[in-house]
Amino acid sequence: MHSRATMKPAADISKICAACGTEFLAWTIRARACSKRCALRLWRRTIPKKVRTPSKIPVYISSRPGVSTEPKAEYARSQVRDSRKRNREVFLARERRYRAKLPLEVRQRRARDYNLNLKYGKAFGIVEYEVMLVSQLGGCAICGRSAETGKHLHVDHDHATGRIRGLLCHRCNHGMVAVDACSDWADRAAAYKARHSEGD
Repeated sequence: MHSRATMKPAADISKICAACGTEFLAWTIRARACSKRCALRLWRRTIPKKVRTPSKIPVYISSRPGVSTEPKAEYARSQVRDSRKRNREVFLARERRYRAKLPLEVRQRRARDYNLNLKYGKAFGIVEYEVMLVSQLGGCAICGRSAETGKHLHVDHDHATGRIRGLLCHRCNHGMVAVDACSDWADRAAAYKARHSEGD
């Protein structure tokens, strides 16, 4: 415990702030910062981010508006990660039970969204697929035919750049593979068909 002489007000003592370097009138002899903002800066300098726990975080961090609570949030996330590692089987069993209760349509939609993100990146999922399908009036971008029952239109993309071009049916998608391999494939195919039709 500090004596009364140590903790009594000392407003007549001029001190230098350890955070910003400005001169201020100290309220106590032990004061090192001119404001709460500078006290927070000092605390962040002295305590590494890895050991910032809620018990070591000053009270005014979460109560002051506009001050970041990232240390406390990071500590909570690390606690959750550690708990999941220690009880991996328990968490996996809980997730399996949760997924089993979901309707079949929801599970299929989530699986399709996961597969689209895995193949084409996070920027293209089930929502972007449906928006593109509506813009194409529900049919293939080339021939206009809709997908067969129980199937989906293929996502056509440029294999050189990876840019998504549109949604195509099975036949048109295979045709675009030939067009990508040979730029004048359509003209050559038309000439080939004309040559063989003349013989008939």
